[in-house]
Amino acid sequence: MKKSGTSYLANEDGAVAAMYAIALTGLIVVAGAAFDYGRVAALDTELQGAADQAALAGVTQLDQTDGSCARAGNAAIELLRNVTLMGNDNRGNVATIRSGTTISVANDACESFTNSAGDKVVEFFSDTSGTVATTDETARYIRVAVDERVARYAFTPLAALYGSDVRAFAVAGIGSAICELPPLMICDPGSTGTLAKGIGIRVTGHGGGNTSWAPGDFGFLSIGNGQLSNLVKAIAYANPSLNCTSTDAEVPPETGNAQDLFRAINTRFDIYDFPEGAGTDLGQCFANGTCPSASNVVKDVLKSSGTSTTGNSCKLQNNNYELPPANQRFWPKASGSITNPGSTTEIHHDASHGTVAIMGYGRDLCHYTSFSATGCSGNRFGDGKWPRSDYWAINHVGDTEPTGYSSMTRYETYMWELGATGTMPDSDPDQLGGGSPVCSAAFGGGETAERRVLTVAIVTNCSSLSGSSTNVDIGSWWRMFLVEPADVSRGNGSLQNEIYMEAIEPIGLGGGGGGPIIRKDVPYLLE
Repeated sequence: MKKSGTSYLANEDGAVAAMYAIALTGLIVVAGAAFDYGRVAALDTELQGAADQAALAGVTQLDQTDGSCARAGNAAIELLRNVTLMGNDNRGNVATIRSGTTISVANDACESFTNSAGDKVVEFFSDTSGTVATTDETARYIRVAVDERVARYAFTPLAALYGSDVRAFAVAGIGSAICELPPLMICDPGSTGTLAKGIGIRVTGHGGGNTSWAPGDFGFLSIGNGQLSNLVKAIAYANPSLNCTSTDAEVPPETGNAQDLFRAINTRFDIYDFPEGAGTDLGQCFANGTCPSASNVVKDVLKSSGTSTTGNSCKLQNNNYELPPANQRFWPKASGSITNPGSTTEIHHDASHGTVAIMGYGRDLCHYTSFSATGCSGNRFGDGKWPRSDYWAINHVGDTEPTGYSSMTRYETYMWELGATGTMPDSDPDQLGGGSPVCSAAFGGGETAERRVLTVAIVTNCSSLSGSSTNVDIGSWWRMFLVEPADVSRGNGSLQNEIYMEAIEPIGLGGGGGGPIIRKDVPYLLE
């Protein structure tokens, strides 16, 4: 039967298709938006990952040495030249940083770097508050920004949306610790002296009633839980288990002047000035090479010949290791000047004082009261003019001087004696083998040349230190040579509880410099 026109108009069969046709555009926009914004999120994650990795790579180069900012910037940029898979802004796949960006600046300069569009790519800061770093030494944090990228929408343009701009940045810092070295410090000389290669330094222990730190004061940095035993082990043991010091200098000085710390230093001279088997931390030094000496222990003390090598016979004074009698010590005459520095014929010993029985490397001449020079006798920092001619005449009779001898430092002389072309000091029955260690060899050996080299923090805020309540500010690190045993009252300008060292060189803890140093760096992201 044929339907009427009215019933045909009222028939709703097939209306669903029309509804889908009408809704299709909206459905495509919704599904496309999910797809497109997923791509935007993926691009954001990709760029943020690039920024994070670049910042972490760059900050590992910030070791406060010359050129560190340039190295950090280039390390970050190399990681920013990576492939982005989600960006499609007609810049190719290499586009987290615009082409042509390379960092090359003068040493000790630290500045922000921009890409070809003028956007800042790498910036350096000295603290977390945003203070811009201007030198390599002050750069502690790095901020890395990737170039803006565009994710073109595939479906969303139907809704008049065509793409999203995405950019990312990251800020990283580094936590560092210096390990495998004694936690030692001296106060910066400031205007009272010069810290340079070959300079002798009368560093004195802080404590014993002293209330303020002065230039040249010697101290220890607190490590571990602040126990004295930790410091003793870090100084005496060859492989201590706890001996790391923060390079950020967020450590207080160790107050006091414990004698065990000086005795720990003296183990490096083959002197074991403590009882054997006493159950103390230093008592461990008498077995298995726990506290080896240096391989060259030339010094100004005697060890009587014909004595056995036991713990007690290796003690200092009133045992078998002792200073020679007063009239047999090196005693410079009151010349007041050096007429021919470095000459092997210019002898400074005052013969009227007696014959020298034994002589170590010696202090700077102006640090002897009897010499009465005006250069440094009242100052802890010397002038580098040490009695090398006297040392040579006493310790190297008949030996030919090496090339450059007239300007050799004590450390250079020490290393020459240990080298293939050098010779150890003349064997003397009172020394039991000249400069070769005796006690350490009997206790397990393991001697190394570097045991007479210390890495020392130069502290710049000594005037602000009061007890252990204030953290130290470390301006630099120096390698220094131990000239003579500590805690010995020699007279003629020396003090009790005094350590005498010679400056070797400043070191960059991230870029070499020698010495038994291990730097542990842990980079981290701030944002």
